Amino acid sequence: MQGKYKTWKHLLTTLNITYDIQKNLLSVLFIIGLQEAGSGFKKYSQAEKTEIIKLAQFKLLSREKYYLNVATNKNNSPIWIENPEKLLPAGKILEKLLQSLSLDYFNEY
Repeated sequence: MQGKYKTWKHLLTTLNITYDIQKNLLSVLFIIGLQEAGSGFKKYSQAEKTEIIKLAQFKLLSREKYYLNVATNKNNSPIWIENPEKLLPAGKILEKLLQSLSLDYFNEY
């Protein structure tokens, strides 16, 4: 069954209209990270933005077992480690994987 967003381009266009974000992977990851952190839109430092995007990457890539959630810290934030049994792709392959997982993420919510 096809979800609400049929293509990556459709997702980018919709998020651009809805949230006034740039049409790129980092912006989509930022939105996912905000949702996963339970945070809203506000002014974030560059370091905070980086952590939010990392959270999204860990969450998405954990669906394919590239990362494992091993615990939570004292702030109740998840602690992720790279799965030693699975080699994380790089470059364009990783980008396409993250696009596909992002599309799945938004089609589930």
